[in-house]
Amino acid sequence: MIYFPTTVVLIDDDTTFLEEVGHKLLPLNITLKSFNTCDAALDFLNLYLAQLPATEIYPPLNEDAFQEWLTNFLKKNPEVISCVIADEQIHNQSGSALLNNIPADISKVLLTGTVESSAGINALNQKEIGKFIEKDNTHHMLNLENLVQDEVDRFFLSHFRLGSTPKEAQDLLKLCNQHAITQLIPLDFTGAYKATTKEGATKRLFAPAPKHLQLQHNFLKSRKYSLELCQRRILVGDSFVCMPAGDLIDLKTHDPAALPLKKLHKGNAFTTLTGYVFGA
Repeated sequence: MIYFPTTVVLIDDDTTFLEEVGHKLLPLNITLKSFNTCDAALDFLNLYLAQLPATEIYPPLNEDAFQEWLTNFLKKNPEVISCVIADEQIHNQSGSALLNNIPADISKVLLTGTVESSAGINALNQKEIGKFIEKDNTHHMLNLENLVQDEVDRFFLSHFRLGSTPKEAQDLLKLCNQHAITQLIPLDFTGAYKATTKEGATKRLFAPAPKHLQLQHNFLKSRKYSLELCQRRILVGDSFVCMPAGDLIDLKTHDPAALPLKKLHKGNAFTTLTGYVFGA
């Protein structure tokens, strides 16, 4: 799983509404780009699509090519668009028609009034959008922050899971929200990540699934560590040696005391992760 700040595009001809939504979405880990005309929004979107072809944005299917992709991706540090939100009526133009021209890999949300709800239902049924939000629906507007966050998360789950299963990636996104992590970069494929927080601090996150515990146990066993108790603790998901795989492999000593074995924090909301250690 990889996670990073992303851009959400909002289009509505009501500038007061744009300001209100901007305030509601401030807590999210996003850059919000607001437009009050379709033409201005399309100019921005077309420039983005021309400068960042999908082949450069999304990770390769071949894991062997991942590191090269990641290096180039981080070097460019692109503001990847994850979601476009458009009102159905923007002056004399149709928001659903605009969204229909947005690539399917980007999450799309249609804003509607009560009279226009049928447009949102039709667009949803035809899979032209991922969600529609009724501006006159008090519950929808009070819950707007969560509704938009869900769409951003869906974008990352669809395109940036890497080697994680969908449920593992969902657990990692929960940890990002819980600890205000704005960027999550895998250090290896055994549950070790470099995490950057909203305050700008860089920390390490270890969030192993059962398969990662088994890998670590097998490695320690192959190195003939006299750690029967330690290995049992790892296998049952109680503790984890908090070192990226490469560092653990390069470790010269066989002294058990040199291993940063730490107790895993359990999360009640986890479905696949055994636990986590943040800031190790």
